[in-house]
Amino acid sequence: MPDIQITPLSMHDAPSAYTIMESVQPGTWSQATFLDALTPPNLAWQLCIEKRCIGLCIVQTLMTPQFKEWTLEEIAIHPEYQSQGYGHAMLEYMLKQAQELAVDEIFLEVRETNLPAQSLYTRHGFTQIDRRKGYYPSLPINGLVTSTREDALIMRWASSQ
Repeated sequence: MPDIQITPLSMHDAPSAYTIMESVQPGTWSQATFLDALTPPNLAWQLCIEKRCIGLCIVQTLMTPQFKEWTLEEIAIHPEYQSQGYGHAMLEYMLKQAQELAVDEIFLEVRETNLPAQSLYTRHGFTQIDRRKGYYPSLPINGLVTSTREDALIMRWASSQ
């Protein structure tokens, strides 16, 4: 893996990051929603190779004096760079930030058919805690979209693990 750099994702970098998200998440957020997700109190990072954004991570934060909770809203790696360890690096970075900020729990939702992502999350200490029936719209198969919706698995990471 070449040298990578993970830095805050700024509004200046948002167009290239949004393009990545669209390429891996059909029917994804609108650009306005994406830009809104980059504003505080949310946290967002980009993963770059040679100053080119190839991945991103967006976290929604809920922090009180007694409890700190994050929701991993999005983690995406450009299709050309998937299955090469970059998702692992991005998730590891996010978890390091969570530990440094004493985050108690992190939640996420993942498509039930996204087995590579589920495996990644499980390897990093996330466990499935629930299921949302019919949460995601169907993905096209051979260019056709069915009316069937896909379940989301709810996963949780806890600092006490």
